[in-house]
Amino acid sequence: MNRTFLLSLVLAPGAAFAQPILIQSECSGPGLARQEAAQGEYNPLVYPGGLVFYERTGDPWGVEVVVEHCASRDRVAATLYPFPDAESVDPQEARALADAFLHALESTETYTFGDLARIGHELGANIAQTRVAYQSCACRVAGGR
Repeated sequence: MNRTFLLSLVLAPGAAFAQPILIQSECSGPGLARQEAAQGEYNPLVYPGGLVFYERTGDPWGVEVVVEHCASRDRVAATLYPFPDAESVDPQEARALADAFLHALESTETYTFGDLARIGHELGANIAQTRVAYQSCACRVAGGR
């Protein structure tokens, strides 16, 4: 099965995508994968179909919004950085980016990871659409749900 088709199926609409499960503060400190520890803690939302959503803020990366498919470890990370003269990312821009990804996850329309990358790029974010070799804390926690 081709990867784009698989991701279309993962993000396809349906009754199973009604409400995410919020996991409080489980992705912090020793709960974080070694590869993500430097980026700080986060509270993931777990969606049916093996999807997780999380956002985190801090230096030097500004605001990062991630949607990850746990089974394949495919992910889209959209990062907003502060403008050179700003101390932090504009909160309205950060909220718009997170809301756009959440809308796609909860929509009755079908979105691929490529669609999420395009949406994030249009909102001014730097995009990394990758497959990671490690298991994120969000996916480790989601596996137990």
